[in-house]
Amino acid sequence: MKKNLIPNFLIPGDTVTIIATARKVNKTEIEPAIEFLKQQGFKVILSKNLFKECNQFSGTDKQRASDLQLALDNPKIKAVFIARGGYGTARILDQLDYSIFSNHPKWIIGFSDITSLLMDIYEKTKIQTLHGPMPLTFNWDKTSLHQTILALKGKSINYNIPNKNKLNKLGTAKAVLIGGNLSVLYSNSSTIKKTFSKPYILFIEDLDEYLYHIDRMMLALKRAGFLNNMIGLACGSFSQMKDNTIPFGLSAEQIISSYLPPSCTVAAFDFPSGHQKTNWPIKIGAVASLTVTKKEVNFYQP
Repeated sequence: MKKNLIPNFLIPGDTVTIIATARKVNKTEIEPAIEFLKQQGFKVILSKNLFKECNQFSGTDKQRASDLQLALDNPKIKAVFIARGGYGTARILDQLDYSIFSNHPKWIIGFSDITSLLMDIYEKTKIQTLHGPMPLTFNWDKTSLHQTILALKGKSINYNIPNKNKLNKLGTAKAVLIGGNLSVLYSNSSTIKKTFSKPYILFIEDLDEYLYHIDRMMLALKRAGFLNNMIGLACGSFSQMKDNTIPFGLSAEQIISSYLPPSCTVAAFDFPSGHQKTNWPIKIGAVASLTVTKKEVNFYQP
């Protein structure tokens, strides 16, 4: 049994670090985030290889894995902000050792490509992580960033959203929340089989995909049996979707809705998280309550 599934919440004076596990990033892009975190009262450490370059990546696989491993093992670091997404995080997962981290968990924050890390951590340790804004996206939306800091300090997540989507399914569900970027979730699904084996609420979002890709990914998850235990769905933004000359005929949301299993008692579309200006934080691996009424959507995590 793990000693603690919930990392300690942050307090002023805590040390946090910024690490790049995927695409490369430069100092100018990160400086505003560094200043913001300092203004929140945190001490900020930059990882050794943060600004290294190896083709499109922020250093070699070995360098990126080393930075993350050092942060996971360092007891002084209380939160790890992944600088940006892109691609590359999955390439370093097999090099990580969670043994120290499992006994002394800390918050890991990110989204998009970082879905592979958040889900890998939950599959192997059951430790909660935070799906939310990254340093490169801190300037997208002040409200989302403010909510992220509040969540890291221990405030419950409680969102009330007007019900304006006809695809929403009225109902309620309470279970562990899993998911993230659909493309990343799909490509890593074979390594997180245990996660799908018990009732769960699924969160998904995506960016810049062909509509038939969305259908193919949902179909693959269904055929693998991964949707059988889904009891709720929070569907975030599906931005900049593409279509072929001959239209697919359905929107991304309509495709996803068509794959809801009989076990899914509630579904909320237009959930305000993902690759868009509004990217409200949610806790992966934490129990969530999702309720959809005729008037509103309520999402709650203690």
